[in-house]
Amino acid sequence: MRVACCSSIWVGLDGCLSFCPAAVEAGDLRHNRVWIDPSLSDSEKQVIDTQTAKLKLRHKRWNTIWLIVGGFFIVLFFIMSTLGQI
Repeated sequence: MRVACCSSIWVGLDGCLSFCPAAVEAGDLRHNRVWIDPSLSDSEKQVIDTQTAKLKLRHKRWNTIWLIVGGFFIVLFFIMSTLGQI
């Protein structure tokens, strides 16, 4: 059986149950982890932690890419303004 998960990615039921908490945990907003069910097994918590780490790494990579793109355009606008083309 396949189900839709929180990010519109189709995954199996087990993948969805671990991906959704990982997606919330990977967000940049401050929050406490009190909403995770304490009855989860250690292996399930480990899966959530692993997926959280992967998502945080992906967020960090995208942030770095956009910082580089923004820096490039700042330098480009500076060069164009000193040459009088803006």
